[in-house]
Amino acid sequence: MNIRHEINMSPRKYFTKIVFPSLILSTLVAVVIYFLLDRNSSSFKFVAFFIPIIGIIYSVAYPTLKTDRRKNEIDSKAHFFITAFGVLSKSDVNRKSILKMISEKKELGYLATEIYKLYVLVDRWNQSISKSARFLSKRTSSRTFSDFLDRFAHSQDSGEDMDKFLYKEQETVMNGYSTYYKGALYEIDLFKEIYSAILLSLVFLMAFVIIIPMLMGGNLVRMIIYISIFFMVVEIALIYFVKSVTPYDPIWHSRDIVTRTDRKLLFSFIISIAGCVFVALIIHITQNTEFTRKIPFQFLISFAISPLLYSGFISRREENVVKRKDDNFSSFLRTLGSSASARGGLILEPLYYLTTHDFGPLTGDIKNLYRRLSLRINGVKSWNFFSAETGSYLIDIFSKLFVESISLGGEAGDVSDIISSNFNRILTLRKQKFQVTSSFIGIVYGITAGVVFSMAISFTIAQVINSLYLGLNVNAGALSGILYTTSPSNLQIVSFIIFLIFIIHSLLSAVLIRVIDGGHYLNTLIHFVFLVWTSAIVMFISEKVVTSLISTKI
Repeated sequence: MNIRHEINMSPRKYFTKIVFPSLILSTLVAVVIYFLLDRNSSSFKFVAFFIPIIGIIYSVAYPTLKTDRRKNEIDSKAHFFITAFGVLSKSDVNRKSILKMISEKKELGYLATEIYKLYVLVDRWNQSISKSARFLSKRTSSRTFSDFLDRFAHSQDSGEDMDKFLYKEQETVMNGYSTYYKGALYEIDLFKEIYSAILLSLVFLMAFVIIIPMLMGGNLVRMIIYISIFFMVVEIALIYFVKSVTPYDPIWHSRDIVTRTDRKLLFSFIISIAGCVFVALIIHITQNTEFTRKIPFQFLISFAISPLLYSGFISRREENVVKRKDDNFSSFLRTLGSSASARGGLILEPLYYLTTHDFGPLTGDIKNLYRRLSLRINGVKSWNFFSAETGSYLIDIFSKLFVESISLGGEAGDVSDIISSNFNRILTLRKQKFQVTSSFIGIVYGITAGVVFSMAISFTIAQVINSLYLGLNVNAGALSGILYTTSPSNLQIVSFIIFLIFIIHSLLSAVLIRVIDGGHYLNTLIHFVFLVWTSAIVMFISEKVVTSLISTKI
């Protein structure tokens, strides 16, 4: 594999577009941060000198990062590629046209670009398919795709029929995809330990930053802001890492067709936002009353965002329906394909009989599909609306393959067997991913409670120490440089900033869960609200318990 081929840059272009800009930008950021830091916080200024090093590391690692990203993109689309290649080979289309059709599929991402290279070598450079496949196999970043091209080239040299070869390759490539998928799940399992260790380390650092101004002096508000920014940057980096290793397997489709479910989700989100505004207005109007003053501010904020749960629960309910439709699709397609094959490839009549069968939540969509097809206006659009109304990404891409292959003269029974078999393999892997996600959710809630508990204890101790220092009836000048205090108003600001950190952490953790399970973005609202409430409750209890314990000792 040629790295220069992968990044598509000459050495001169690499230095002018990657190396120099990253060095200049990182140096400017370092200079700005250096002068923004408090002049008395010289102990923190050394951090600015590490930023150019990050720019150098990025410049050096850029080719490897881009190659790995392309490799993961190719491996994550292997299931769709081999299914598309297999079903199209069953149609009455020549090999060159099949390569062109696959290269035009946007769902394949960068893998479509690789197939287009193969098509160009065959079509424009008049090279044989076997020679072109071997040429490309030495230049692709994916080992799985490279091995497939080598086997494909050998089959073409030996004169084997392409449809027979691709039919046998279904099992081989899907096994490779299964290995890749399970390997990614193992990396996510390993990430749980890394996630816990990093957050616990950050908690220790933040606790140190809270306590140290009381012992050595310094601007507490400014220091907590600096460490908060660092905390958020680290969490965003963790999300990026997880997204890079998680297989691309979304639950929801990405069509532009607006369905009833889409409108329902949008309406629920609008209601949730309106509910948040309404609760916030009530809190603002009653903020000076005696009842509201007794409620801690973290509970008031939690109440204000609680209406978001409505949209989150609606989204989760609709997503569960989509998952049930996925579970029923393979049996529907296999039955439709075998019935259509027995009737000479006709779809409409077998589809009519299937409307009387029970396919769970998919039954209504099947009936709507039959009504549209029976009008004989536009069969392709009818299937497009069927895919959109199911809401499923897998149903969308695989039903499109079924329709395309049948319209090109493919045998409905063989096509449906290939698609349904691979579809079931993907569903099995997806269920394993859901199990990994469930265990990760428990870790996120546990880590959040631990983070909040540690931070609340540190801040409460700092408050007690500060109140003790302020309560000493001695000459302030005599103890200057020995005892360091801060104003109660600054401590209130710090308390608000700490809870703001918990809110941002809750949001990023909810997004992280969504990245792993591939669900709808509105699903993040459920975990976001619950994590914020967890933070508020743990923070309140920790402060009360620590304050009571220290007061009894004093």
